[in-house]
Amino acid sequence: MTNPTLDRIYEKFINGDPLTNDDIAIGISGFDTLASIARQAGPAFSLTAREATRVVIALEDFEASRKRK
Repeated sequence: MTNPTLDRIYEKFINGDPLTNDDIAIGISGFDTLASIARQAGPAFSLTAREATRVVIALEDFEASRKRK
């Protein structure tokens, strides 16, 4: 099985498609990195940073929910 890319994970996230545990772990790491880089790039990238942060928070919530089961 190949590693999912961030664009595929984002597409699944936006469409409400099921996410695997790997999708969630890779997504959290990747979008957190993206948010950090976008914040460092300055105000022109603030929307990117904000969206990446929103996705990280949602994926962390999914991860926590799965761990509670």
